[in-house]
Amino acid sequence: MGGKAEARLKDSRDTWKKKAREKESQKKNYKKRITEVSSSRDAWKQKYLSLKRQSIVVGKSYEKVTHHTYDSGIIWLSVWMQLIGKCSFRSCRHVIIALGLYLDVTLRIPSASSIRMWTCKYGYYEYHKEKDEQITWAIIADESVSIGQERLLLILGVNLNEWKFDRALCSSDVEVLGLEIATSWTSITISQKISQLKEKHNISYSLSDEGNNLQGAWKMQNMLTINDCTHLWAKSLERVYQDDTDFINFMQSVASLRKRWILSKSSHLLPAAIRVKSRFHQVFEYITWSESIKIVWDKLSEQEQKELQFIQQNQLFLQGLSTIKQLVERLNNSFKIKGLSWQTIQESLNLLGENLPDLAQVEQFKKLVVGFLTHHKAKIEANKTYLCCSDIIESTFGRYKQTIAKNNKNITELVLALAGLGKKFTPPQIKKAMEDVKIKDIQRWKKENTTRSLAKIKRDFFPKKRGNK
Repeated sequence: MGGKAEARLKDSRDTWKKKAREKESQKKNYKKRITEVSSSRDAWKQKYLSLKRQSIVVGKSYEKVTHHTYDSGIIWLSVWMQLIGKCSFRSCRHVIIALGLYLDVTLRIPSASSIRMWTCKYGYYEYHKEKDEQITWAIIADESVSIGQERLLLILGVNLNEWKFDRALCSSDVEVLGLEIATSWTSITISQKISQLKEKHNISYSLSDEGNNLQGAWKMQNMLTINDCTHLWAKSLERVYQDDTDFINFMQSVASLRKRWILSKSSHLLPAAIRVKSRFHQVFEYITWSESIKIVWDKLSEQEQKELQFIQQNQLFLQGLSTIKQLVERLNNSFKIKGLSWQTIQESLNLLGENLPDLAQVEQFKKLVVGFLTHHKAKIEANKTYLCCSDIIESTFGRYKQTIAKNNKNITELVLALAGLGKKFTPPQIKKAMEDVKIKDIQRWKKENTTRSLAKIKRDFFPKKRGNK
């Protein structure tokens, strides 16, 4: 009897032991599962916080762009840095990398070539965007100096329906109406392009420098033309001083000084370098420099004073040029902001009639300016105001050469970026531009409007090198 009871107790004990082991195993599995769930929760929490921080950086307007790997925010940021921030394509990429590291967010980093294509697409979108037919345009035209074997004819338009003549023009005030590329531009070919523009736009008048081909084109089109005042000042200065002995000697003295001092301890005293072709546009820089040297004359060493003695010896010449500089500044304040009208012409004539130093160069310059004003007063209407400064197109050319197409030896499809300069675009607008413009549109425009680069011609002409078998 006692054996049976002992056996039952043993079976019961074994059963409870088995249940205890099962419970212990189940407990371990639960603990493992809790650890896994906690780890997953923490991981998702970090992803959520990362995306939340990223949304703060990018903004609520981040949307997926159809057929693009990147969203509208990254594309907008890249194009904005290139067109507004003046960063190179590789710099744009590195800024995005730095931004992601600083804000501790995960960002897809676009390549420089992708940013380049986005910039071209946005420029193409702006260039080909339909313009309101009711707008009356003033066009500003010029052709660039040669870039490789090509020359760019750029035509900008100013909306006269909205322009108030209360400040100088900037990039956001103009629209690119024409981007034409050719090896040379004659009056006939320019006139043909203007005729094509007239079919699409209502053009009131043109503004340009006194280039023979441009002036010939305006005559063929029988179009009212206003000559650029900035080029007028430079041309007038050239006529006054190009054969002036004092001017020639002064410029030679400055050039000689630059050669001697450029690597010396006195290099900080040198004036800014100016291009020979632009010397009459930039000659006033030397007046500012000369006046600065006279202010600090007592601080200069004896040797420096000796080297700069030519400034003291040219006081009469510098006085005349300084007087002209002051005249030009006052004329610019009127024409570049208020525009050309009978009122501003009369104000300028009154200014030129004031008592000024009795110097032959000053009188000659005044005579040339009076001739310009008289000529234009005869061909403009009494109750209208006209643009008369084309500085904006010169700065546009400069921006293309120095930033957008730096080191390019020929004009590429990247010239389309000029149409996007100064535009205040948003991520939704970028999204629309990226979806509306296809890569094949850029490739077709490139094929129709640009020529092969010198490097491409060489690659096609010379046989390719093949490895030894």
